[in-house]
Amino acid sequence: MKKVYRKILSLALVTFLLFGMTACGEADTTPDASETSKEETVPELTVHGMWDSSQILDFSTPVLQEIQKQAGVKLVNTVPTSATDVDQTWTLMMSTPDQMPDIIINSQISKMEKLGMDGGLISLESLIEEHAPNIQKIFEEHPELLAASTAADGHIYHVASMKELKTSTTWVIRQDWIDNLGLETPETIDDLYNVLYAFKYEDPNGNGEQDEQPFISRLSGKDFTNTFLSLFDSSLQLMVRDGVVMYDPLGEDFKYGMEQAIKWYDEGIIDQEIFTRGKESRNVMYGENKGGFICDWIPSTVQYNDSLADTIPGFKNVALAPPIDQNGNQKVKWLTAPYAGPGISSNCEDPVAAIKFIDFMYSDAGRMLDGFGIEGDTYTIDADGNPQFTDKVKGYEGGIGAGRKALGMMARLGCIDSIEMEYAGIFNTLAQEGIEMHMANPQWYPQDEYLNFQFKYTAEESQEIAIIQSGLDAYVAEKTTSWILGNGDFNAEYEDFVNEIKQRDVDRLIDISQAAYDRVAKSN
Repeated sequence: MKKVYRKILSLALVTFLLFGMTACGEADTTPDASETSKEETVPELTVHGMWDSSQILDFSTPVLQEIQKQAGVKLVNTVPTSATDVDQTWTLMMSTPDQMPDIIINSQISKMEKLGMDGGLISLESLIEEHAPNIQKIFEEHPELLAASTAADGHIYHVASMKELKTSTTWVIRQDWIDNLGLETPETIDDLYNVLYAFKYEDPNGNGEQDEQPFISRLSGKDFTNTFLSLFDSSLQLMVRDGVVMYDPLGEDFKYGMEQAIKWYDEGIIDQEIFTRGKESRNVMYGENKGGFICDWIPSTVQYNDSLADTIPGFKNVALAPPIDQNGNQKVKWLTAPYAGPGISSNCEDPVAAIKFIDFMYSDAGRMLDGFGIEGDTYTIDADGNPQFTDKVKGYEGGIGAGRKALGMMARLGCIDSIEMEYAGIFNTLAQEGIEMHMANPQWYPQDEYLNFQFKYTAEESQEIAIIQSGLDAYVAEKTTSWILGNGDFNAEYEDFVNEIKQRDVDRLIDISQAAYDRVAKSN
């Protein structure tokens, strides 16, 4: 990797000392101006600071304090610390539109764009052109970020964020169990079924009990079903294939995938509590030496090799290449697509200060602070010039991700997570090898065929889509979960299922989404 970080920080210090002076408005040029008078010129910006339900921004944390210091602003979170549900806080904010804070964040691009097209966020193009050189630079370097930031009406209402790493969420399997049973690493879906069947019935953990749950997940409900169906090139949602929008539950691959889901669950291959175990299932199943196969973040999942080494000798998770499906295809369905970034509300009285702050988050200094924190405190630079997290970050019970959030990193106020940041969170060579394997095989990544693909709808389309999907998604999720759990006869009921989907305006959903896709495709 590159020896660039010290140089970045040195240059950034000069740049953002100047930036801070600008952001503070008319600076007092009197040589003996007091610190008090300087502080009074620092703009205060309110923030809807809850990106998802796992984190409410605390602007008193060390890294966020340093970010405010270098950017020359004071940030105040309007989300109460007692909040637990990101959707509820969003709804509450929307209920008083004339009191919305200056800067707004959310994880969903569609929500930010709808708010912008409804008038709740201001368009940012002229502000970016006049006051945001760093944002202009990242749009040039990452055109996909500009596309993600641009709404269907052609305006920019938020500045999207992204990870440079193409994927770090993929299939992970217990290599020690494979070795214990004298099996081969699975390459196809059929191979995978045979290995997981052996995991269930041949006692790979060696305790003499049939207590293994081969296929585990931290996801539940429709999210798990989506993950499972991706093995068979299907899903519960809209998908683009060769530029054509399809609704996967109407396809043959969906039928085959659902038949396998029902079979695998009935045979005990899928965790029997998959829909109820919750987010701690990975910790529980690995800690009890019962889990064998999962779709999850490679670094944290392979890290169990180290954290469980003393209690489960030989524990060995490895990243698995995507199994070749029933059609002979090999695809990665979980790609790191851009996600929503910060926008400026129509209530903001100082949009220039707000855009300058957001611009700072996309600068070299801002990216280092959000990604790694404070040099000498949360990270150091190694002999090769690469940043490495300190024990202050690594020592958190929830892992590096929890440590970074607790100290004020990963604030979602605008960022590009570098590949170097991902590698700094890896302490296991097998995890790095798994990521490198996926990076080295671009043929595994089909254009637009991934589970978190987002369409660009107009305000009118968004309203109609929301009405259609609210009932359709709930119906499909309920039926598929019920079938997997053994309730009803999937094949006998499938025709009625399709008819019900069509009665719920799925054809209209497809038509609107095809128009939305074509609109963006033609503009790129």
